[in-house]
Formats: sequence, C-alpha cells, structure tokens
Amino acid sequence: MLGAGTVINPIIKVITTVAILGAAYLFIVKPVLDTTETVSEGFNNSISQGFSQPQREAEQRLKAAGIRTTKAKRITSHAKGDATRLLNCIQAAGGDVNEIQACGARFGS
Repeated sequence: MLGAGTVINPIIKVITTVAILGAAYLFIVKPVLDTTETVSEGFNNSISQGFSQPQREAEQRLKAAGIRTTKAKRITSHAKGDATRLLNCIQAAGGDVNEIQACGARFGS
C-alpha cells in the first residue's frame, strides 16, 4: 500500500537531518573555525614581529653608528677569520709562551 505517510515521512526525516546538520555547522563549527583562524593569524603575526623586530633594531643601531649592514657582515667575517688564525697560531705554539705572545701581537687586537 502506497500512501502519503510512506513517502512523506522519509522526506521529512531527510529534511530534518539536513536542517539539524546545517544549524550545527552554522552555530558550532563555523564560530570555532573563525576563532581558530583569528588566533592563528595573531600567533603568526606575533612570530613574524618577533623575528623581524630585532633585525630592524640592529639595522637602525648600525645605521645610527654609521655602519651599513653589508659592512657589518664584512667586519664580522673578518674578525671571525682573525680569531680562527689566532686560535690556529696558539695551537701550533705548543704551549711556548713566547710564541703565544707573538701570536697575540700578530692576530690579536
């Protein structure tokens, strides 16, 4: 027997289920996703500022001191090279105080 109740009841159940799922998405899932996105954007901005702020401050201080960033990098690499040569010289001196002093005079400041 095919009646109105056998066709309409399943359609009403499907519509009700879709409406409940839509409401759950609209009132629960979407606000949670929006909040998560806002929090993650704020976190990413904080991280970016945390990394870029010290670099900007250092560049400003170097600029105020009259040193450009490329020149500062060159000075740093030169000092690192001098320190390496000084260390190698001291190690080659083998504990001889006079040799170590000569290394200091040659490569030290």
